[in-house]
Amino acid sequence: RAPTWAITANSLAFMCVPRAIPACFAKTGWTVGMLALVYSSVVTYDTGLVLGEVCRLRPKIGSYPGLCGEALAACAARRGWSPQ
Repeated sequence: RAPTWAITANSLAFMCVPRAIPACFAKTGWTVGMLALVYSSVVTYDTGLVLGEVCRLRPKIGSYPGLCGEALAACAARRGWSPQ
């Protein structure tokens, strides 16, 4: 479970992002701005699917540091490296 401060920080960040979109479109123009918005949405969606699958397969991983540790351990095991 995430601490209250982390939930609050994430909520505030997500509330502020839509307010920045007009400034981004003003700098990039409609075409590049729309392409960037669509690309960002697709990447975010795909990342959510990957993280959901990881959580389904490895329910004991409950944080990004835990996920990173698992990924590095798997990479090291494939390469034949042993922890020291």
